[in-house]
Amino acid sequence: MEKPTSGKFKHYRVEPVLKLMKSAIEKRVSEILSCEKQGGLPRAKLDVLRALVLYNGSIWRSELLVELGFLSSYQPGAGGLATEGLDRILKELEKEGLVKKESAVKATLQFKEGVKDELISLVDLRATCAALSRDKLLAAYRRR
Repeated sequence: MEKPTSGKFKHYRVEPVLKLMKSAIEKRVSEILSCEKQGGLPRAKLDVLRALVLYNGSIWRSELLVELGFLSSYQPGAGGLATEGLDRILKELEKEGLVKKESAVKATLQFKEGVKDELISLVDLRATCAALSRDKLLAAYRRR
């Protein structure tokens, strides 16, 4: 822990903590990326992270399944993801400190009062982008 800054009040610098958190997120995303060839859970986790990066860090859960379908079309042998599978993946990513979920009302043109949904967000967009900066699938999807 950093020494407090001088002055009447003891303040601790936040930057070292944020830098540590960022590097932990980058490291975890890189670990998942290195396991992608195994398929299954690591690939599905990466697809969720990729979709979140493409949507600038957050996406409605109801839209995430659609985007995951598009992403799977860029991967040979990748299948679609069922709702139950998405629940499991989101739970794991949340437990790993990579994403957070928030229940909210999504505005729509169909319903005046909106629709209940979950907003899925990256904990740190920059760190996740940095870890996925050399991801070929994400680059190919961005070029489309």
